[in-house]
Amino acid sequence: MNNRYRTFGLIGIIISVLSFMLTVYLFLKSAVTISLTRDIAGEAIATSNMQSMMQWIDTLGSSWIHSLIPIPILATILLLYSLLLLSIEPRRS
Repeated sequence: MNNRYRTFGLIGIIISVLSFMLTVYLFLKSAVTISLTRDIAGEAIATSNMQSMMQWIDTLGSSWIHSLIPIPILATILLLYSLLLLSIEPRRS
């Protein structure tokens, strides 16, 4: 029984660490997207192509919404539960 708790706890910690790594990747991806926005917006203004600029802004907004908020929150909750699971000693019956 003790090995089962330990296994579930370690799997939860591994998943949490991988989730945090995914969050860092998505933060960096969004930062690159933001840095490219200035160039694309300047080109769209210079050529009077407002449709491509609005499409780029929509893509940028959806990137922020989908990637930055829920993953680190869920990873933190999973990490806390996994550490709690590893710290408790199961009762022997």
